[in-house]
Amino acid sequence: MLIQKALVGLAYGDIAVDGKAGAATKAAIRSFEKAYRLPVTGEPSDAVLKKLKSIGAL
Repeated sequence: MLIQKALVGLAYGDIAVDGKAGAATKAAIRSFEKAYRLPVTGEPSDAVLKKLKSIGAL
């Protein structure tokens, strides 16, 4: 849910903050990963969480 909240706050899509990595959440994660030059997996991961923290989104 932390990743979803951060992605919503950064306007990476209209996703439900429900703790489930559905299609919309995975698409938002892929967009975020591309923008920050992370490996594009579309999955909530430690790398995504770490980057969100480092840019102040969490």
